[in-house]
Amino acid sequence: MNEIIQHFLENRGFDFNDIEYLQNPNPKHQHNPLLLRGVDEWIDILHSVKGQNISVFPDYDADGILSGTLARVGLYILGFGDVFVYPPKVCDGYGLTPKSVDGILKDNPKTQVIITTDNGSNAHKGVLYAKEKGIKVLITDHHVTKFDSPADASVNPNGYLESYPFSEISGTAVIYKVLLAYILKYSKINQDFLSLMFLVGLSTISDVMPLVDENRYFVKQGINMLNNFTNNNTDNFDDTPVGQYYRGVYRLVKVLEKEGRLKYGITTDTFGFVIAPILNSPRRMMGRSEIAFDLFRMKKSDKDISQELYNINED
Repeated sequence: MNEIIQHFLENRGFDFNDIEYLQNPNPKHQHNPLLLRGVDEWIDILHSVKGQNISVFPDYDADGILSGTLARVGLYILGFGDVFVYPPKVCDGYGLTPKSVDGILKDNPKTQVIITTDNGSNAHKGVLYAKEKGIKVLITDHHVTKFDSPADASVNPNGYLESYPFSEISGTAVIYKVLLAYILKYSKINQDFLSLMFLVGLSTISDVMPLVDENRYFVKQGINMLNNFTNNNTDNFDDTPVGQYYRGVYRLVKVLEKEGRLKYGITTDTFGFVIAPILNSPRRMMGRSEIAFDLFRMKKSDKDISQELYNINED
């Protein structure tokens, strides 16, 4: 091996076997989602509540927005209908709190199951409060925790006694892999589900996950998928959660093209310095993140909010 390359690898903790995935990340570099601790129980409970009223409770940063969107669209693809997403409010406190549980029940009184994305591992009071009200709680998270959750099931690559091969994945990657585990046992994969890799790749950059291991594949695929949207000439998507997701991405791309933000192509910089700040801006400017969630759930008849969202970030 070239001496310079060898020193480069050694200085960064890599070896010769890492060269392939560093240069050409591909599907085989993903870890089996069934290796996640607790995922078997999680997907079995999810399958048992099919047909019940589900509310998704995400975090309020970009990773939360993307993971909440992925949960909503992914669950629809898997036959769970149009599940309710509750955009978290900063004033309710971080994570699933008793106050946020009350907010969920106010907006979706028939809630029988709460699924968290990008939060919940350390929200013991909120989880117990929801369970007291007869609600099942399924946690997906990636924040470090040293305790088991009192939730009905919890999946967290940074969780208690976790043995997953790579812990540094985003919250969006966690819910993606959990739903992929569900597919491996109960369903089959399709192109709509694979398109959600855009959200995983974007979240990997927005949450500053290291670009090593399977994260490199997530980001590569996310960039490829966003490039596909730049070649679309119409946003004639239906009003299902899948169609709304596609519409949001398409209209965001068109605004970025109009504003000259894609003239040098789509790269990791596009994710980290353009799109992620746009998604984070409503919370930072207005203390609430609803409009960022709404980007990915616009119906044909709804006002196009993509330009407004862009302008908030410019302000």
